[in-house]
Amino acid sequence: MQKFDKIIIFRIEKKLYGLEITDLQGIEIMPEITELGLPNIPDFIAGIFNLRGEVVPLIDARKKLNIRSKSDEDKQLKRVLIIELSQGKVGLIVDEVREIFEFDEQDIHPLPQGIGGLSSDFVKGIGKIQDKLITILDIDVFITSDGKFELDFMDELENYLVEE
Repeated sequence: MQKFDKIIIFRIEKKLYGLEITDLQGIEIMPEITELGLPNIPDFIAGIFNLRGEVVPLIDARKKLNIRSKSDEDKQLKRVLIIELSQGKVGLIVDEVREIFEFDEQDIHPLPQGIGGLSSDFVKGIGKIQDKLITILDIDVFITSDGKFELDFMDELENYLVEE
């Protein structure tokens, strides 16, 4: 079983996600976004913003996960997770940052064989805190993939872990 560092837990829509704290450079409030307005750019690229003199591209996690934005979202809670990739910094827009959590090894489960298929390549593991599931992202795969991800396997997974 893979050992994880501390996990920063954040919310997108009603589901909780996490990434290893070592993947995180910082957390910013929602900045002023400059839309790129270029043809053939995926819709999950929200634009760019200025991070202390550095131009950083922004990815909208909702759109990357094929989750529609709603007019009643609490924009005050939205945050940008700054992630350092080999290509440079990128910002990931999330609905809310919840907490930093250190999982015990027995609380992290691999994604079961046959659940999710190729659409789950971005999942490193599933953490469990009481009755809540946290999808721990392989942030490199999640961000650098050209496509969007479907999470239709998550309901199946919740049933699987309840049966354990």
